[in-house]
Amino acid sequence: TVIVGANNAAAAPLLERVFLFLEDGKWQDANIYCEKVLDIDPKNAEAYLGKLMVELQVKNRKQLADCADPFDNSDNYAKVLRFGDETLENEMRGYIAHINERNENARLTGLYENAQRAMRSAQSIIDSHPVGNPPVYS
Repeated sequence: TVIVGANNAAAAPLLERVFLFLEDGKWQDANIYCEKVLDIDPKNAEAYLGKLMVELQVKNRKQLADCADPFDNSDNYAKVLRFGDETLENEMRGYIAHINERNENARLTGLYENAQRAMRSAQSIIDSHPVGNPPVYS
């Protein structure tokens, strides 16, 4: 006989330990406890979230937004989405969107700054030559 909810009750203290280990940066211990949770409940989205955080070495879930690169190609991320509820899925997708937007803004800022430098350089060349005597390039 399977009792609905028994898996969650058994996994809850282990998950609490997972997130305490993560806070302390004890990646290996956190991963071991994630596996213990998954032995009890193989579809536990929070355990896969813990494994994702171990993989990315972040101490709390809000730090996922600070990752340098999007992590949506991670197997653990895919399982968080697969087994998580809509709230968790939206949270994870929000982190990916934030990372992509931040990275695109940084790329565009870099392009803009390079263009400004090129304009200043061109203006400097123009300003250094009297009118009617353009520079000669060979």
